Amino acid sequence: MIVASTGNEIISKTKELNPDIILLDISMPEVENLSFCKKIKEISPNTKIIILTMHFSEEYVKEAFKNGTEGYILKDSSFSELEIAIKSVFEGHTYITPKVSKVIIKDYLQKEQNPLKTLTERQKEILKLIAEGYSSKEIAYKLNISIKTVEAHKSQIEEITMVKVFIIDDSKDFINSAIKLLTEEGIEVIGYAYSGKEGIESLQNLNPDIVFVDIVMPDMDGFSVIKELKKLNNPFKTVILTLYDNDEYRKVSEEIADGFVSKSDFFSKIKEILEGILREEKKKTIYKK
Repeated sequence: MIVASTGNEIISKTKELNPDIILLDISMPEVENLSFCKKIKEISPNTKIIILTMHFSEEYVKEAFKNGTEGYILKDSSFSELEIAIKSVFEGHTYITPKVSKVIIKDYLQKEQNPLKTLTERQKEILKLIAEGYSSKEIAYKLNISIKTVEAHKSQIEEITMVKVFIIDDSKDFINSAIKLLTEEGIEVIGYAYSGKEGIESLQNLNPDIVFVDIVMPDMDGFSVIKELKKLNNPFKTVILTLYDNDEYRKVSEEIADGFVSKSDFFSKIKEILEGILREEKKKTIYKK
C-alpha cells in the first residue's frame, strides 16, 4: 500500500508504480475536481479509482463515473464495506455504496414524478411567462388576473418544484439535522462539506439553487468562502448561516450574500427562508429572530 497526500504526489507515484487501485479523496490538496480522475487514467489506464467522499447526490456520482472512476464510497462507511468495494473493483465490477444507491433511486423516482405534471394549467402559463422574463404586474395584465393571484400561484409553483440545496458547515450534528429537516420538507440536499475549501471544490461540479455557508469554520470564514464561490459564476444563491446574530455579520452579509439566517431560525422557518431567497423581487433576504 502506498500513501499520497497531494494531487501531485498521486500523479508522481502513479507514474512510478502503476497501482491496481487508488482510493481518491477529491478534496485533498492539488486535486482540482473530479476531472483529476482523467489525469490518472491518462498515466495509468489500467488503474482503478474508488472515490472516497462525503457527497451523495446523483449529480456528483454521475460526474465521478463520467470521469472514469470504478467505485464510489462514503467516508463514514465501515472498513468491511471498504474491503468489499476494493475486492469488487479489483475483480472488474463497479461499486457504489448502498447509502448512495438509495439516494440515486430516490432522486430517480422524484424525477419520474415530474413536478410540472402537478401544476395546474394556469400555473403552467405563469411559469412560462416567468421564464420569458415577465414581471408579476405584466403577467397579471396579460392573463387578466390580479397581482395578488399571480403571487399566490408563484408561491405554489415554488413549493411544487424541487429546490436543490448544498450546505457548508463544520458541525456534523447541524448538517445531519439540516438534511433530515430539508428532506422531510421535500427539499433535495445534493451535497455538503465540513470545510470551506472542500465546499468550494465540490461546487465546481454541482449546481444547487441555494448554498448555505456557516460563518465560523476552521479553514476559511463563510464570507471568504462566498467570495470564492462568486468566482465560479454559477447562478446559485448564497446564504450566511450562523449561531451569532449580530449587526456586523448582517452588514457584511448584505454586501456579499443573498441572505443571512440564524441557525435557530433555520429550523423553525425553513420554508419561509427558502421562499424569500428564491423570490425574484428580493435580491437580499435578511431573517431576524
